[in-house]
Amino acid sequence: MMTDFEQRLRDSLRAGAAQARPAQLSPVRGWPAPSCWTRFERRLRDSLRYGAAKVDSAKATKASGAAIGSARPGPAAPSRQRRGLVVVLAAAMVVLVTAAPVVWQVWRSALVRSSPIPLTAPLTAPADPAWQVTVGLTGTLAAATAGPLPGDSTISARAGSYAYLVIRVTPSHPDGKTYLEQWLGGGWVRRGAHNTDQSSREVLAVRAPAAGLTASYRLYVPAASGHRGAYSTPVQVRAAS
Repeated sequence: MMTDFEQRLRDSLRAGAAQARPAQLSPVRGWPAPSCWTRFERRLRDSLRYGAAKVDSAKATKASGAAIGSARPGPAAPSRQRRGLVVVLAAAMVVLVTAAPVVWQVWRSALVRSSPIPLTAPLTAPADPAWQVTVGLTGTLAAATAGPLPGDSTISARAGSYAYLVIRVTPSHPDGKTYLEQWLGGGWVRRGAHNTDQSSREVLAVRAPAAGLTASYRLYVPAASGHRGAYSTPVQVRAAS
């Protein structure tokens, strides 16, 4: 492999030999005086200088051309990449649209086989519970205001005396509105509104009817606090003979 000096010497000799009349350059300081040179030495000197100048000029031109070429835009690779991406996305959409109905049918069939519950079972809201109204009868006020709820639904009392209806509403309904109704003339007649106490109880006094007659009563509690309205079982007060 030749060194850089040997390559430059070879190129200089070739370029100098190709020129019929080498360029006349001024002598370089420190060289022997021109009067002492032979004709061959002078031609060799001039040829080396001329060839070196030519080689340097050619290398500079080649380097500038390479720099210009490297600055030119390359092939439109991003455009090809975008086209490839569009093709892939389009293929994916076709596969998705084609396979979606099949996947849905398979999934639904498997779900139906695994569970006997229908997919769209009707939703029904639970009905609100109704009040529970209990009425007991007693002939004395002390028994009505103390102790457990009387269990009698029919009692006898002297005509014109008082009988006591003891009412209990469940679930607890303190200060709840109630209505007493009496059977008269083939229908129930409402007697007015009353309120339960803090223990959800109430005591009402009614007069016993005239001799030989029977009075029937019942209690109505209207809907409130998420509970439906309800009636009690009728109770009867008979006139004692």
